[in-house]
This record gives sequence, structure tokens and C-alpha cells, in this order.
Amino acid sequence: MERCPIESKDLCAVGYDENSKVLEVELKDGDVYHFARVPVKVHTKLMNVDDKETYFDRYVKNNYPHRKI
Repeated sequence: MERCPIESKDLCAVGYDENSKVLEVELKDGDVYHFARVPVKVHTKLMNVDDKETYFDRYVKNNYPHRKI
């Protein structure tokens, strides 16, 4: 999955697979996580909000099943 670099305190890059609805998040410490069943609108909003860190923490981090890869 291709990731796009983003400007954020702790997030480094984000990728999304619309077919599988998997959001891939790379943290600045190098860890990468897959979040399952994430709607496209959540990914779109994450990529467009100014405060990506707050949006991620509030609407993604603990709201979707995830695993470290």
C-alpha cells in the first residue's frame, strides 16, 4: 500500500485501500499499524483536516480494530 507523507507531531504517513477499507498509519517512531473497516470518509477527513493528530486520536485510534505490522 502506498503511503502519503503528512505533517503531524506523531504521524509520518498514511495509506488507504478502498477495497479492503484498511487504513495504514506510519508513526514517526517507525511503527506501522493497520486499522480495519475504516470508511473512506474517515480517511478523506484525516487527510484534509489541519490537526491530523487530534482527528486520528479522536476518530480512528480506538474506534477500529487494529494491529501493528
